[in-house]
Amino acid sequence: MKTFLKLSLAVSTLVCLAVIVALVPLAPTYAFKNRAGIWLYEQGHHQAAEAVFRPLANFGYGPAANNLGVLTNLGLGTPQRFTEALSLYQDAAEAGVAAAKYNLARLYERGLGTKRDLYKARALLSEAAEAGNAMAQITLATMAERLRQPAWRLHKESLLRQAAEAGNAEAQFALGMYFYQDQEASTAEQAKRSEQVVSLWQAAAAQGHPHAQASLAALYQESDPVQALKWLRAAAEQGEMSAQLGLAQRLAKGRGLKQDQAAAIGWYRKVAAAPETRNAPPRGGPDLYAYHQPRVRPDTWQAIQIARSELADLLLEGQGAEADPAAAAALYRSAAEAGWGEAAVKLAELFRQGRGVPQDLGQTVRWLRVAIEAGHVEALPSLMALEASRIRVPAVRRGAPEG
Repeated sequence: MKTFLKLSLAVSTLVCLAVIVALVPLAPTYAFKNRAGIWLYEQGHHQAAEAVFRPLANFGYGPAANNLGVLTNLGLGTPQRFTEALSLYQDAAEAGVAAAKYNLARLYERGLGTKRDLYKARALLSEAAEAGNAMAQITLATMAERLRQPAWRLHKESLLRQAAEAGNAEAQFALGMYFYQDQEASTAEQAKRSEQVVSLWQAAAAQGHPHAQASLAALYQESDPVQALKWLRAAAEQGEMSAQLGLAQRLAKGRGLKQDQAAAIGWYRKVAAAPETRNAPPRGGPDLYAYHQPRVRPDTWQAIQIARSELADLLLEGQGAEADPAAAAALYRSAAEAGWGEAAVKLAELFRQGRGVPQDLGQTVRWLRVAIEAGHVEALPSLMALEASRIRVPAVRRGAPEG
C-alpha cells in the first residue's frame, strides 16, 4: 500500500511539474511553443492558440506578443480589442519583430485603437520592409503608386522585386501584374517583361497562389489550352471565383474539354451561393509571425450575378439537371435585384409566359424597367411594345353610380 502511495505521489509530482513547465515556459522552449501556437491557429483552434501565446507574451517573447496581438486584433479566441492589440504589437515591435511593425503600421494607418497617424504608419512600414517583411514591402509599393511619390514606379518595382525574390507568392503575382499592366515601358522592355510575367506567375502559381493560377490560365488560353485548363482547375479548386465561373462555362459549353453540364451546375452553384460583400483583408490586415496566408481581394459581384443567371439558364431548360423553372426564376430574381440587367430581362420573360412564376404582365413591365435602369438598354423596345399593347381600363370607384 505504501509503495502504491509513493508511486501515486511521484506521478502526481511529475504531472504538476509538467503543468508548471507548460504554464511557465523556459526561454529555450519559446520558439517551439510559438510554432505550436501557430499550428493551432492554422487548424482553427484559436482559443488554444491564445492560451499558448499569452504566457509567452507575458514573459516578453516578441513573436508571441505579435501573434497574440493578431488574435486580439481579429477577435479570434478572445474579444476583439484594438487598443490591446496595439499594445501587444508595440511590445513585439520593440523586440524587433518585423511583422509587428507591419501590423502596428496598419492600425496607425486606419486609426484603430489609436489616433490615425499616416506618418508613423509609413515609418513603421519602412522599418518592416527594410527588415524583409514581404507584406510591408507590398503595402509600401501600393502606397507609393497611390500617393504618386517621386519616382514611384522605380520604388514600387524595387519593393515588389525584393519580396518576390525572397519567394513571396503575393509579391510575385503583384510584380507580374505590374509588368503586365505597364503600358509606358518601351517596346523592347515590354517584350522582356512579357517573359518575366510568365515566370513570376508560374512561381506564384506553383506555391498555390489562386490569382496567379487564374491569370496563367488566361495567358495560356489561346497558345496552350492544356496548360490553361490545368491552371484554371487549380485556381477553381482553391476557391478563386473567376476560375470557378470560367470552368463552369467551359463545362457547360464543352469548350476545351468534354461537355458536362451536371458538373457545370456544381461549379455555378459554388459561385452563385457566395456572399456578395466585397472580399477584403480583415480590419487591420495583421501578419502572423512566421506565417502568411495570401490575401484574396477580388471584386466578386459580377461573377456571382453571371453564375446565377447562367445557372438559371441550365435549370430552366433542364440541362444537366431536372428542369426547375421556379428555381430558375428565383435565381434570375436574385441577380436582377442585385442590379444585373440581363437577369431582369429573363425574369420579365418568365412573368410574361407564366413559367416558374404566375403570369403577370405588370411584373413583366416592372422587371423590364429594372433592366433598363441597370443599363440594359436592349430591353427598351420590348418595354415600349408591351406598354403600347396593354389596354388601360379606368378604375370604377366602388359605390359610384354607372351610366
